Amino acid sequence: MNCEQVELALLEPERSPEVQAHLSTCEACQAFARDLGVVTELAALPEPSATERAALEGLPEATWAEWRKGQRSRQHWLGYAAAAGFGALVAAAGFWSARPVREVVVERVVERPAVQLASAEFEQPNLSPDDVFFEVTWPDLPEGEDP
Repeated sequence: MNCEQVELALLEPERSPEVQAHLSTCEACQAFARDLGVVTELAALPEPSATERAALEGLPEATWAEWRKGQRSRQHWLGYAAAAGFGALVAAAGFWSARPVREVVVERVVERPAVQLASAEFEQPNLSPDDVFFEVTWPDLPEGEDP
């Protein structure tokens, strides 16, 4: 094993027998292991206090409780929105059913021959003198009734 491989292996939590054998013979790797131990010791977090430990233990329950509270408030708004939509639907159905319905009765159909157009710019190539136009008449409304 070379020194570079040993330095990488020292970053692992457990040391293999090959790393131990190399450390016993190489002063540079021994110095690296000492420096690594100092840095690791300085970077280690202190043990949590009793208050911190209690807060950490209660964190899952507190998180779930806060999440449930948020869900309930969203569900209220969703219920309000659904009720408003349903109310609008009922109102629209009421307005639709309350509007007057007019019946249109065709009294007669009049057949006329196609009109001969005088100007060439208004001529339509699809019309022949045999084409028939239909005229639809509507019944007269009683006085005072709007169409």
